Amino acid sequence: MLQLKVNFFKKRKVCLLCYNDLAGDARICLNCPTSADSNIAIIYDSDLMSILSILLKKHWKTIFTYKEELRSNND
Repeated sequence: MLQLKVNFFKKRKVCLLCYNDLAGDARICLNCPTSADSNIAIIYDSDLMSILSILLKKHWKTIFTYKEELRSNND
C-alpha cells in the first residue's frame, strides 16, 4: 500500500460573489457587503502533479514491462 508522508490535499474557502480566498475561520467575505454563509464555497484541492509523480515512480517498472509486452505482441 502506498503511504504518503506529505498531505497533498488542502481545503480552502472562496467567496462566490468576488472569488476571493477567505481565511480558514471566516464565515462571510469582508469585501462583499451582501455576503452571507450561503455565498461561501468550500473547495478541496489536491496537488495532482505530485500525486501522479509518486504513483509513476512507484509503478514505473510494471508500466515499462507492460509497455514492452504490448510492443512485442504487435501483430
